[in-house]
Amino acid sequence: RRYGIPRECRMRFWLFQSQADKLAAECGGLAAYRAHSARSKFRTDNPNVSWFSLSQQPGLEGEIARDVTRTFPHRPLFRLKNSLGRGMLFNVLMALAVYDSSVGYCQGMNFVVAVLITVALHCDGPGDLERELAIAAEGLSPARQEEVEAQVFWLMAAFLKRFDMRELWRPGVPQLKLRIFQFERLVSSKLPTMHAYFRSIGLAPDFFASQWFLTLMSYNMELHQLVRVWDVLIIEGWKTIFKTGLALLAACESQIISMSLEQLSQFFRHGNGLLLRNNGELAAAFSVKISTRELADLESEYITDVLFNNARIVNAPSEQARLPTVSSSGKLSRASSVASFVADEVFVDHRLAVLFKEEIEHLDSDTRHDVQYLRSKIEQAERSYTAKKHEARELANDYLESKLVLDELQRSKKEASELLFAMTRSSVERDYLAFLERIEAIDARIVAVSKHVETALWKTSQVQVEMEEIVDKKNAFSHQLRGVLAHNEDIKSQTIKSLWQELSASTQSGEAS
Repeated sequence: RRYGIPRECRMRFWLFQSQADKLAAECGGLAAYRAHSARSKFRTDNPNVSWFSLSQQPGLEGEIARDVTRTFPHRPLFRLKNSLGRGMLFNVLMALAVYDSSVGYCQGMNFVVAVLITVALHCDGPGDLERELAIAAEGLSPARQEEVEAQVFWLMAAFLKRFDMRELWRPGVPQLKLRIFQFERLVSSKLPTMHAYFRSIGLAPDFFASQWFLTLMSYNMELHQLVRVWDVLIIEGWKTIFKTGLALLAACESQIISMSLEQLSQFFRHGNGLLLRNNGELAAAFSVKISTRELADLESEYITDVLFNNARIVNAPSEQARLPTVSSSGKLSRASSVASFVADEVFVDHRLAVLFKEEIEHLDSDTRHDVQYLRSKIEQAERSYTAKKHEARELANDYLESKLVLDELQRSKKEASELLFAMTRSSVERDYLAFLERIEAIDARIVAVSKHVETALWKTSQVQVEMEEIVDKKNAFSHQLRGVLAHNEDIKSQTIKSLWQELSASTQSGEAS
C-alpha cells in the first residue's frame, strides 16, 4: 500500500484481481463477443460490424463523442481531435453500451476508461510524459491497439459486475444518493468539525462528492496518486473511495473551514488543492477505519429513511382525511379537527413517527439474528481471504526468488561451459576435472532449485484456487444477506402502507359518523 503495484504489473494485476480475465475467457475475447453480438442482432458473421451499429441507441454516438473531446484534454493521448487516445476511448465506451444496454453510457465513465487506457499503455507515472508523447505521435500497431481496448473493456465489465457500478451509472444514477448518504454520515463521524462547518454555510456533500463517485476520483486526483488508490480499490471495493475522500478532506481541513461558500465552490470545482502530499499521507488514507458492517448499517439506515419519507410524501392523507380531535363530549368534529390539526401538526407527525419506528424496530428484531449470523460468516470469509492472500504473496515471493536463483545458476553453468570449451590443450588436463566438477555441482543445484520452483508454483496455484472458493462462499453469504434485508424491507414497506391505509380509513369513518 505504501508503494503501490509496479507500473509494468499493474494492468495484469487489476485484470486478475477483478476477475476481468475470467469474463474475457468466458466470452472468448472482445472480438468474439462482437461477432456473437452481430450474429444475435443481425444474423451476420461479419466480424467488422461497428459497435455503433450494434448499440441501436439513438443519440448515443453523439453524446459519447462530445464527452470524449472533454476528457483529459491536457494529456497528449487525448489532446488532438483524431488522436489515438480519443479513438480508443470512443471505441470502448460504445462497446460498453452494447455490453450492458441497461447502463448505456453515463458521464463519468469516460474519465474512468481514459485512466484505464493510460494505465494499459504504462503512461501513469509522473515521469512518463515522454513515453505518452511518443505513443501519441507514433501510434500503435492494430494488434496492440485491439489488445489495449480489450483489456480496458473487460476491466470495465468487471467494474459493472463486481463493484456494483451498474447501479451507479444506470440512467438516473440510482445508487448515487446512497453513496452520498453514506459519505455524509462518515464525514459527520470522522470529521465532525468540518461537517458542522458545511452545515453552517449550507454546503451539501453531494456538491463535490457526486463527481468523486461517478468518476472514481479520476477527475479530481493526480494520476500517479489515483492509480495507487485504484490498486486498493480493486481489492477492497467501495470503502477505498470513502477512505480517500475523507483523507482528501482531512488534509485540507484547516484550509476548507476558512473559506466562504463561494470560495469552496471554486475550490471543489477545480480541485487544485485536493492533493495528498506524499506516500506516507496516501498510505495513511488507506488506514482510515471503515468496516463493511458500518457501511451496511448506513445502507440499512438509508433504506429505512427512504421508505419512511416515501410513505409520508406519497401516502400522506389529504386535509379532509387528517386525524380528527375529540370534543369534550367525546364526539368527532370536523371543524374542530381541522383547526386543532393546524396547531398540533408537529404532535401528529411525531406520533406517527413513533408508531412507524416501533413497528420497524419490531420487524428488525425478527431478522437481526439472521443478519448477524450472515455478517459474521462474511467477515470470517474476509479474514480467511486476507490470510490466504498473505500466504499467496509469500509463495509468489518465494517463487520469484527461486526463479532468480535458477536463472543465475543457468548463467553460471553457461559461463563455465564456455570457459571449458575455450581452454587451451595445455591446460585441459590440469583444469578439466575442476571445471567438470563445478558444472556437475551447478547441475545438481539446478535440479534442486527447479523442483523447488515447481513446488512453489503448484502451491501458489492451490492457494489461488482456495481464494476463489472463499470468494464464492463470501458471495453466497452476501447474496443470502441481501435476500434477508430485501425481504425485511419489503415487509416494512407493506406495513407502512398498511398503517397509512388504516389511519386514513379510521379517520374517514370517524368524520362520516
